[in-house]
Amino acid sequence: MNSENNNDLNVLLDQFLDGQMESQQAVVFASQIQQDENLQAEQLLQVKIDASLKRLFQFDGTRALATHADVLDADVLDADAPDLDSPKVHQTQSNGESATVSPQITTDRGDRATFLKIVLAASLLLLASLIAVNYSVDRTVPVAVHFQQQPLRDIFQQTVDRGFDPYYLCDDLDRFAAVFEKRQAVRLTLAEMPPGRKMLGLSYPGGISRNTTAMLCRADGQSVMVFVDVPDNEGDVELLQSALTADPDQTPCGRLNVFQERKYGLVFYEVTPLEQPTMIELFKRLP
Repeated sequence: MNSENNNDLNVLLDQFLDGQMESQQAVVFASQIQQDENLQAEQLLQVKIDASLKRLFQFDGTRALATHADVLDADVLDADAPDLDSPKVHQTQSNGESATVSPQITTDRGDRATFLKIVLAASLLLLASLIAVNYSVDRTVPVAVHFQQQPLRDIFQQTVDRGFDPYYLCDDLDRFAAVFEKRQAVRLTLAEMPPGRKMLGLSYPGGISRNTTAMLCRADGQSVMVFVDVPDNEGDVELLQSALTADPDQTPCGRLNVFQERKYGLVFYEVTPLEQPTMIELFKRLP
């Protein structure tokens, strides 16, 4: 089937779907569709596109979807096709057989083209609006995201409940320093670990602020967390050091101590079940 024939068939299919064929011509063309798999596929595609566009744009046009489609056998349309119920009349073909077709709908010949033009115009208007909004936003002004401080003991308990796994397994001290430089503007490193102490990795659980950096550790067989931030973010110190919201005697971690120390222009909070801090002292500042 050459390109010219394809164009002719597409024109006929548009007329068929737009209800612009005489009933007898519609019956003949419907028979042609039943014998041509390509036409069947195109007819079904157009019906589905029209139904989807009408749902999307809520367009109340005069076009009747598949006005003559009920002359086709049911197996031409699959289960996903839109409902094509419409009033039917019986016409007698030239061979004397009776066929059921939909009555001719009196519409302007430009219905389908008008409908698609309206859809295109609406799409372009929406796109233009989005572009306008996008360029009207001052991207130099950060969008404030709500942050609420939490007791550091609560965050410790939540971390333990999740398996005490760090977000970032940072075993490279250069990258370790780069993280703190980016988040707290101070390059930090760790002194050589004494026996019984181990750095597991870094996490960003919040607590003091959304920029808080926490180090997960093991000390003397116990889980320990050190929260690091800048003093200006400290806010409600009593809240940060408050007891667990639950009875500490009933938590898997038991009682937890919170130790605070300031150095290098930063504030360090160590949350530990041990009676003394063991990890803050290992933080050293790099030039």
